[in-house]
Amino acid sequence: MLDGVVAARDEFSPRPARPDLLRVGVPVLLATEPAFTRRHPRTGGQARFSISYAVATAWRHGQVLPSDMRPDRLLDPEIADLEDQVEIVVDPEAEAIYQRTCADPFFFYPAVVEVGHGSVRRRSLHTRPRGYDPSQPLTADEVERKFLGVAAPVLGTAEATELARLVLSCADCEPAAELVRRTGSGRTNYEPGRTG
Repeated sequence: MLDGVVAARDEFSPRPARPDLLRVGVPVLLATEPAFTRRHPRTGGQARFSISYAVATAWRHGQVLPSDMRPDRLLDPEIADLEDQVEIVVDPEAEAIYQRTCADPFFFYPAVVEVGHGSVRRRSLHTRPRGYDPSQPLTADEVERKFLGVAAPVLGTAEATELARLVLSCADCEPAAELVRRTGSGRTNYEPGRTG
C-alpha cells in the first residue's frame, strides 16, 4: 500500500502538499478493525497499525520509518491534516486477492491506492512490494536507502553510511571483522562447521 502512495506521490510534479483525493481500498478486515482505522495515533504502537497515519507519512516523507513513530512525529500538524484527508474504503478487488492469498507464505495485505489532484488521478493495485518476496529482491541501492533510513537516526548519518559501506562490501568478507567491531563486543556465537 505504501509503495503505491510513494509511487503516486513521485508522479506529481510539483507534488501537492495535500492532494484532493487520497483513498486506500483494502480488504474488509483492514477497513473494519479499529487498530487499522484509528486516526491521529498517540503512541508508536498505535501508529504502527494506523493506515491513515502511514499513508499520510508516506505522502509527506516518501517512506515510513521507525523514527516516524516518535512522539514529536505523531504530533506533526501536517501529518494530522493529511490523515484527515485519507479515505479508507473496502475494495472488492483487494478483498478477492486477500481471500485468495492470505495463506501464502509471503502474504501481504493487498490495497488499491487512488490519488488525485486537480484533473490528474492515479489508481494502482498493490499486492506485494518489491523486497518483501524473495523472488523480487531489492537492489543494493534500495537496501542501502532502507538501512540508512533506519540506522541514521540512531547512529548518525556518517556512522550509518560507513556501516552500510562495510555491509555492502562484505561480498569478499574482508570487512567482517570491522563490522563486528563497530556493532558489538566482538564476540559472536558463530563456530565454523557448526549448524543450528
